[in-house]
Amino acid sequence: MVQEKQENVKEEELDKVLNQMDVLPDSDKDIVRIDSERFTFSNVEYKLIENHKEAFDLEMMENRYTDYLLKYDYIVGDISYEKLRLRGFYEDYRKGVPIDMKISNLEDYLVEYCSFGCQYFVFERVEKSESDPEPYFKKKRSNRSNKRQNNRNQQNQKRKNTNNQNRNKKNPSNKKSNQPQKNQKNFQVKKKENQQNHQNKKTSQNKKQETKNKENVSFKIRKKED
Repeated sequence: MVQEKQENVKEEELDKVLNQMDVLPDSDKDIVRIDSERFTFSNVEYKLIENHKEAFDLEMMENRYTDYLLKYDYIVGDISYEKLRLRGFYEDYRKGVPIDMKISNLEDYLVEYCSFGCQYFVFERVEKSESDPEPYFKKKRSNRSNKRQNNRNQQNQKRKNTNNQNRNKKNPSNKKSNQPQKNQKNFQVKKKENQQNHQNKKTSQNKKQETKNKENVSFKIRKKED
């Protein structure tokens, strides 16, 4: 109990000292301390909500920080072998965000990608942006899918070209062979026409013969009558 009271007193004294200090934003610095928990990263306010094993170190953060992290709702830093690594996470309600980039996946990230029992800290953005990062991920996916489709089309076109070249090499007389086929078709057409003409001639001859027979019959009948 006594130790806890002493620690609380020390923390209160530290807060008082920091609050009494005139902390003015420095244009040359990307990170400015407001108090023991609040900081501004490139004029965007973040709050230190977790500092496991007192992992946060301002100098290390300044060396590793980039304004690319400002798009995230949370900034997580883990220390392994005295080196700081930063990673961004989004709120769980954000649409179009992969599961491994949501803050609920933080424990899995620490277990799978960080050294066992490492120091880490978590900053939360105070004023979060209302818009979801969905268009960013959609564009990224659509660009990837378009590139893949283009690559597939190019590969298919190359295969077709190579196949055609190989066929032409194997059968150089394709063009010549096409001409006899055309001649054969023309011959078949002429043959059909000749057959039709021949049939027409036959029918005309048959008709003439029939008329002659009729005339002969009529002549015989007249002859009998006479």
